[in-house]
Amino acid sequence: MNDPVASTASGKWSKAEWALRVQLAEFYHLVEYLGWCEMIFNHISVCLPGPECYYLVNPFGLFYDEVTPDNLLKVDPDGKLVESSPYPANPAAFSLHSAIHGAREDIHCVAHTHTTAISAIALKAKGFGHDDFYGAAIRGCCLPWL
Repeated sequence: MNDPVASTASGKWSKAEWALRVQLAEFYHLVEYLGWCEMIFNHISVCLPGPECYYLVNPFGLFYDEVTPDNLLKVDPDGKLVESSPYPANPAAFSLHSAIHGAREDIHCVAHTHTTAISAIALKAKGFGHDDFYGAAIRGCCLPWL
């Protein structure tokens, strides 16, 4: 049986980076499987080893089940691409990850989600409004009796 971590995608990346790419892609798939994703608006990032402070993150516009080790983006602390890719980066979305990675060298992976349940808890103090993305989604499709 082929070991996906043993391959390094034609030598484009080091074995350590390839192993992280495989693990991160599988984490995206797990989050998708568990229903913790919100279309394309969540992110998971992992810090790459080395002095450059580069990170891997999903390409903007792909659903979690479309993320592969090969299409993960390598970005700098500002969320800008450091390797060419046919996919765009989303520097604004990476700002939260960059702040956490920058403040905590011991944290190598950062994940955030916007699940319906978490959004409901976050919106509870204000109630379920229709004037923001999450409240409208919860009111409109998930809790039509509100």
